[in-house]
Amino acid sequence: MNQPGLAESHFRSVLQYYPDPNNTLVYTGLANALGAQGKVDDGLAIHDDLLRRSRNPVLTLVGRIAYLIRFDRIEDAKAQLEEAEHRDPKEPMIAYMKGELAMKSGSKELALSQFEKALSLRPDWPDLVEQLARLKRDLRTSPEKK
Repeated sequence: MNQPGLAESHFRSVLQYYPDPNNTLVYTGLANALGAQGKVDDGLAIHDDLLRRSRNPVLTLVGRIAYLIRFDRIEDAKAQLEEAEHRDPKEPMIAYMKGELAMKSGSKELALSQFEKALSLRPDWPDLVEQLARLKRDLRTSPEKK
């Protein structure tokens, strides 16, 4: 069974019956389903379209960055992060995404500092508190700290 293809079909059906151009969740799901099938550029085109229509371009850009990271477009993600940070340096999701990039590259210490920055900007983020605790525990027990 082709799960990504099935997901693509599902999201396209939802859009057919509820064609709301501001339904970011469904369009993002469709982009991810396309990316999982190797159609990463098609998914990026959806993210670009979302960015053009967005009422909150920084968070929409963060969604695009998460997509780029998920599909190993690291250099593109870094460039987009710079743009997002320039637009809104106090957005906690930007620091969080920098932490995700650092984790992906194996730099746990840098990830820790970025996650801590994100938490300082948004102290009511329970999932991040848990993630930070796991990372700190991992850094304490890891023979090689990166």
